[in-house]
Amino acid sequence: QRQEETVESVLHGTRILAVPQMSLSLDAAKYFKIRSAVSSEDGVTVTATYLPYYDKYGKLTGFKKRDWKLPKEKTGHFSVVGTVKASSQFFGQHEASLGAGRKQLFIVEGEGDVTAGWQSGFEFVKALQASPNVPKGIKDWAASVLKGISAIQNGEDIAGVPTLPFVGLNCGTANAV
Repeated sequence: QRQEETVESVLHGTRILAVPQMSLSLDAAKYFKIRSAVSSEDGVTVTATYLPYYDKYGKLTGFKKRDWKLPKEKTGHFSVVGTVKASSQFFGQHEASLGAGRKQLFIVEGEGDVTAGWQSGFEFVKALQASPNVPKGIKDWAASVLKGISAIQNGEDIAGVPTLPFVGLNCGTANAV
């Protein structure tokens, strides 16, 4: 008999890893606290990915699970552990709310779009910070964004530091309202 998964069992039985099936970098997985289960045969192959969701108070309430062992069209490829509903925060909202100095917010459709957009922004900010041809003010801004990202990845306080605010709809476009 299969044991039913809980938020606690996901937190204790999975790891934060890069997810090749999603082209998800380790940096993005750390930033968004995306967890994965691995194959019991090789201990490396990602077999399921868990995307965290929070309630309006910022409390972790559940995960959207993507089971990589099942085809996308099969029932069970996508499922929920804990509670994820239309009233949950947008995916990425928890991290976006931790940062400061936002003049814009990037709203995209789903979790894959959030992580892809965030990864692109992260690479761009790293390139700005490393480039010798970028003005000092922009380099300083890029350095502060990278500091904020690192703080979120490491669970540190980031008061007053900007980040990359990418969020996505949590339960599809039908629930956008």
